[in-house]
Amino acid sequence: MLRKLILFLSCGMFIGCGALNTARPLAQGENAVGVTFGGLLVTQLGPPIPVPNLVLERKTGIAPIAGRPTDVNYGINTTALAFGTVGVHAGITTLLAEQKGWMPSVSVLERLHVYSNYTDFTNPMESRGIFALNQIDLTMAWDVKRHLGYVGVANYVDLIDPELNITPFAGFAYHTKKRFFWQLESRYLAANRTQDVDDISVYSLGETGGLSVTASFGWKLGGSQ
Repeated sequence: MLRKLILFLSCGMFIGCGALNTARPLAQGENAVGVTFGGLLVTQLGPPIPVPNLVLERKTGIAPIAGRPTDVNYGINTTALAFGTVGVHAGITTLLAEQKGWMPSVSVLERLHVYSNYTDFTNPMESRGIFALNQIDLTMAWDVKRHLGYVGVANYVDLIDPELNITPFAGFAYHTKKRFFWQLESRYLAANRTQDVDDISVYSLGETGGLSVTASFGWKLGGSQ
């Protein structure tokens, strides 16, 4: 159900945080650092606004796997820290197919999110815990001059109680000539799940799912420009 996904991704209030796109893995020796802001759109205050998650992240290109470009990514949700919750993620991305003309490149991401509010001493011990969520993304991407457009589908799975939560997404990454880049991305979380959330007012396009919007800014380190 969407309620479960929201509570899992939020760990109370840190809802649907985003990250740098994994459409194209970095080459070995390349690095990128960035910050992502935003999350699930909520209507608690009237118009839909994204939950203000702020995620710091780094991506590092490693040795290719079976000759395929591969990188690892890892980050921390700083908004969660401000409220006594430790939220981190780590993952790996591999390029399955290169772009050929209008045929897109294809990449796959495997990522683990772990949240714990044991450091939130304002809550009683019985309300604290650890939550782990597995994320798999399949992304198709196209070069637009030096920039990148991409679409894909993700699934988020609670490791204790696995359920299918289909999440389509789309985004665009703009790369400047001085290694700086920015990204806009939208995901429709748990599109196949009924929206039965009572304590959080979620913006959706119908009776299922919830819309998430994030913006990222970052810098590429090492490798070619």
